Amino acid sequence: MLAGLASVAFVAALVVGRWLFPLGSINHDEPMYVFEARLLRRGHLTLPASFSPFRPWASGVRGGRLVLKYAPVWPSVLAIGASFGSMRFAGAAAAAAAVVLMGLLGRELFGRWIEGLVAAAILVLSPVFLVQAGTYLPYVFQLVLDLAVVLLVLGALRRWPQEGAAPRRVVGRLVVGGVVWGLAVFAREYDALLLALPLLVAALVLSRQRQGVLRAWIASATVGAAAPLVGLAAYNWVLMGNPF
Repeated sequence: MLAGLASVAFVAALVVGRWLFPLGSINHDEPMYVFEARLLRRGHLTLPASFSPFRPWASGVRGGRLVLKYAPVWPSVLAIGASFGSMRFAGAAAAAAAVVLMGLLGRELFGRWIEGLVAAAILVLSPVFLVQAGTYLPYVFQLVLDLAVVLLVLGALRRWPQEGAAPRRVVGRLVVGGVVWGLAVFAREYDALLLALPLLVAALVLSRQRQGVLRAWIASATVGAAAPLVGLAAYNWVLMGNPF
């Protein structure tokens, strides 16, 4: 059932994209994501400032190079989609992944598949979800990252033992959750920081009267988040001269 809903989302995103937005939407950010994806496919992050007689939307000039505003995470996914014939496959795949993760999260929170399937079905039936999945904008992909973080982190917190050392698989969930959250920060910093706040509150509530557990949770997630956060800082440093 969940796979069927994901398939519907995948096909619907392709249909909406080709039917409503054959030349892209009116959002000015959209062509710049596509432009950056094409740059990445050619092995470039920047261009010479002389590339264009005018400065393109959402870009700036530093050191004689044209630097684009957006982080390369979503454009990289678009570039991968283009390898399969069309960048639209990236949005469609993100839509399908979001539906699957929504279903799994519902199952995780309520303990039954029916809640997960209802949540996934509601997402598939959401017009704004399908419209955004049919564009080249990053919002559905960011939803995928956010849902994955919540599923991994909350699942780990709920499975952590009351006493003693944590099972390796539970620590692994937190580490992987940290990796995905770090990638979400790289993609859209503000969204990911907002997501971290309720998760931190949940961790504080669940770790009451359990000394050292909160520190262990944060340490595990931090280990995972370190690599993508270092990648973000390095990317900023190389392109803008400052890791922040």
